[in-house]
Amino acid sequence: MHYNFANLQKDLGNLERAKFHYRKAIRLWPGHWSAHNNLGTLLINTSLAERHFQLALKVHPQHSHAYYNLATLRQKEGRVAEAMALLEECLRYDTTNRDAVSVLSGLYVDAGRLQDAHRLYVALVVARASDPVVHNNYAAFLHRIGHLETALRHYKLALSLDPHQWVALVNTARLMTTLNRHHQAIALYKRALAIAWEAEVGESLGKLYLSTGSLQDSEVVFTIVLKHDPNMLSSVVCLARVNFQQRNYEQSEQLLRQVLLQDPGHQEALLQLSLLYAHTNRTHDALLLAHQAAHNCSRPPTFCAHLHAHHADLLTDRHSTEEAAQSYLLAVELEPTLTHAHVNLGALYHTQGDYGRAWRHYLTAHGQEPSNSLLLENMEKLRRTQQLQHPSGVPHCLNKS
Repeated sequence: MHYNFANLQKDLGNLERAKFHYRKAIRLWPGHWSAHNNLGTLLINTSLAERHFQLALKVHPQHSHAYYNLATLRQKEGRVAEAMALLEECLRYDTTNRDAVSVLSGLYVDAGRLQDAHRLYVALVVARASDPVVHNNYAAFLHRIGHLETALRHYKLALSLDPHQWVALVNTARLMTTLNRHHQAIALYKRALAIAWEAEVGESLGKLYLSTGSLQDSEVVFTIVLKHDPNMLSSVVCLARVNFQQRNYEQSEQLLRQVLLQDPGHQEALLQLSLLYAHTNRTHDALLLAHQAAHNCSRPPTFCAHLHAHHADLLTDRHSTEEAAQSYLLAVELEPTLTHAHVNLGALYHTQGDYGRAWRHYLTAHGQEPSNSLLLENMEKLRRTQQLQHPSGVPHCLNKS
């Protein structure tokens, strides 16, 4: 009776009452493995939670949920190998546990065991072919490892089984964005938001409108996002970008300063304000902000690379070529595929007469953007220069059409 009442209270969100009745059930029946397991999931104290999971497994060594819950604790503690072993035990006793498959496959991917991860999902999809969540999770896995078209097929299967599957709608929209199918992505985001509002999804829709030049729609969406969550600084920055593109420079600056007042080190706000100052000929202020953003970057490497490249662009405009070259080098070290930085770095070396370095950066850029007209022009100029000085110095490895 206490156990069943505790489950009801847990489902209703009355967690303290649920814990009280789970403890009552355990006092009446110390070997009640499900009560131990369920109580463990509600405890903030991880040591106590672990104790209850262990007690559940001591009484019932095949309790798959207790294995799963103990595995999540181990994962949070960074004990990945133990977490994997516990998840494998969980699936030994419940092969169709979709949460365990999702977590274990993620750990397998992190460990480079893609085939093992894939086998888990294939078996689960076969066993639960009519489960939309399983198809969504499998699609998310495929999306992560770059199998985009197959991922799309399973997202569509998930939505055919449940057209209101919110997570699948959002995930499919993100994949459509990756595939540059923007109109379909917009429609999917709208469907998801009509089912349940979430600020981050609203922001994704606003960013998609912004990237496709639908500035008015973008402004409307970001305004709604900020009405729901006024402290969502990333959306304030996005709204500032909209105003910048609409040439509302004062409003854009005001929004960015509002962000920096709350978070002085906000990297995206610093970058956007620097771009705004550069555009409005406040080059000294632009350079100061670019330096601050680039040299205090705590974001992922790709974003930091863009900050260093922007800083280098401003230094180049001021003819500070040595400093610019150093910033471009930092950019391509962080993100080797940053074509813009390779082209400009090549051009700097080209003008300094360091043709070998220039050619290497031009070649790297050409491998990424073979039709870049500025790049092709620079390469042709360098080739002609080398032919005049050293007829066999630079190979004719490009054919312009």
